[in-house]
Amino acid sequence: MLKLVKIGITGGVATGKSQAIKFFKKQGAFVVDADKIVHQLLSSNKLLIRKVVKLLGPEVLNITNKLDRKKIARKVFANSENLKKLENLIHPSVLKEI
Repeated sequence: MLKLVKIGITGGVATGKSQAIKFFKKQGAFVVDADKIVHQLLSSNKLLIRKVVKLLGPEVLNITNKLDRKKIARKVFANSENLKKLENLIHPSVLKEI
């Protein structure tokens, strides 16, 4: 019987996560990329978008009223409480998608 193994890859910016994912894909692994799920949710989930704007303010929207990830990053990485609140908003939706 085939035994499946789940591996979680975490780390900060530029720590090799994407390279590791590429390696596992080449080996035939099925990969779930939570970062891609977050990007998709922040561009299409209207309820989540409204919650992010309510939390961080309308200045995180760009000129076409879409979330600007760079503006969000500036706000949350300068304030750990906002980062935690944002994670609490996003993580349940990501887990549901996974």
